[in-house]
Amino acid sequence: MKKLPLFSAIFSLLLSPLGFAAQINLGQAAEYNAFVQNNFQVSSSDTQGRIAVGGNFIVKPHQYSHDKTNAGYSVGDMVHAPGTPSLVVGGNIELHAQGGGLQIHNTGIDHGTAVYSGTLVNGHKIGSGTASKVNKSELPVDFDAAFKHLNTLSDQLAAMTASATTTPGANATLTFRPAVPTADKVYVFELTQEMLDSSYGINIEGVESDALVVFNVTNTTGYAMKNYSNGGFCKTGDTSCAVLKLETVKFNGVNTAGDTSKDRNASPLAKQVLFNFNDLSNVKLASNVFGTVLAPKAAIHSTTAPIWGQVIANSWVGNAQINVGPLTPRDDGTPDVAAPPVVALFLAALASLLWFRRRQLFPSTAIVQPQFA
Repeated sequence: MKKLPLFSAIFSLLLSPLGFAAQINLGQAAEYNAFVQNNFQVSSSDTQGRIAVGGNFIVKPHQYSHDKTNAGYSVGDMVHAPGTPSLVVGGNIELHAQGGGLQIHNTGIDHGTAVYSGTLVNGHKIGSGTASKVNKSELPVDFDAAFKHLNTLSDQLAAMTASATTTPGANATLTFRPAVPTADKVYVFELTQEMLDSSYGINIEGVESDALVVFNVTNTTGYAMKNYSNGGFCKTGDTSCAVLKLETVKFNGVNTAGDTSKDRNASPLAKQVLFNFNDLSNVKLASNVFGTVLAPKAAIHSTTAPIWGQVIANSWVGNAQINVGPLTPRDDGTPDVAAPPVVALFLAALASLLWFRRRQLFPSTAIVQPQFA
């Protein structure tokens, strides 16, 4: 019988995994330093790049601060995009402080603009720049579509298998080394709460200089890290909470921070690091962050330690300075190309099977080529 090999081939085709090229881009969020689906609340500090907030943008004194009257924030002092808003808000802009206010910049010393679709509270507190009310449909961001894409991306990254060796080193440093090089130069590692609690920094070795490194930050055991300042902590047993605490991240021995004493934006390698907090609803940033934070389902709370990279969150409360450091994407920004549906594959395989059986049952049937004298 010759049917079994054919059936085996057909079912192997139908059951084999379908390959997808690596598509790692932030979609609409790529143009923003901070991209938040709901509320964004601060009492001081600044974001060098653009901010997009789907809910309310709130500047108010911190509840634990000794100063209950002053609060101020600056947006966009490193933005160089004339004609585009440095601040996009789907809800209200609320400035709750006696002193301080909001400074909106674009292209150096030029005054920037903000657009919002809710209410402007205490608009006279805008010391630099202007704010304009628009209809929600006129906002340059579709937050629902953007976060659908970002949640899908986070899920896909979390599903990628980590193939690497992790070695504890001297000075509480974890070394990550891929088992084999990858064709797309994307490397995925798992970073647990236990690892973070016992380490001071991490070193990524054995990757190309232009590689993109993804850390899937997890807390499947509900591990409670130490309480690090006002960054907070996670309770024992809470698997929906995670803390990120890393003083250094090195890329083949080179610090991703660069020399920030000479240049506050000296972190080129941080653009090649992504921290993915998949399915976590509570994230605490308890130290400097050298890389992009992808936490589309999470409420993020931060200390005052700076971030060199982009931040994607469900909501934000904290005074970390968010420095420009856009993630280097792993494609041209186009959507994934859909794989052929299984039904189509089945029909093609069935047609092949019927053709094969017809040849077996009617071997004399053939196409006769005309002969010419």
